[in-house]
Amino acid sequence: MSVHEATSEAGGHQLSRRALIRLGLGGVLGLFLLEVLGTFLSFYTPRKFGVFGSKVTLGDPKTFDLASITTFVEAKLFLSHVPEGFLAMYWKCPHLGCTVQWHPEEPSEDNLAKSGRFHCPCHGSIYDRHGQIISGPAPRPLDMFKLSLSGGKLVADTSDITQRKHWEPDQAFKA
Repeated sequence: MSVHEATSEAGGHQLSRRALIRLGLGGVLGLFLLEVLGTFLSFYTPRKFGVFGSKVTLGDPKTFDLASITTFVEAKLFLSHVPEGFLAMYWKCPHLGCTVQWHPEEPSEDNLAKSGRFHCPCHGSIYDRHGQIISGPAPRPLDMFKLSLSGGKLVADTSDITQRKHWEPDQAFKA
């Protein structure tokens, strides 16, 4: 009795070489497409690194002197203590997204301090300590994060970015 006859008697179906090769190629192609889809989805799915995108505790409001600018690298923000209260400003320039830098040695345009302002190194936008645009191509002031108090400490919500058209005293958080 041949193998073909034995397969027929058992009610089975013999797989031809062509069908086996097609099945193998189809499986390989299917795995390849799954891999491409997985790579695509992981590339376009935002990943959270560090504390940015969550609530960040900044500290006791009493520890920040009036007219001080404190940089929080992990949270990507500047905390500015102005007479009206506190401002948590996103350090990304609204022009093209460069990282704005605080320059305490540059002349100031406000009456609070004689020196200090934000400067975008990419295209030269200049902002005061309120984040208000003074000059440059930026279309608006620096964006802000919402501030709150929790356990007597300032907390910035870096998942909630607020755009503004210009500086208003009511934008400051009173602690």
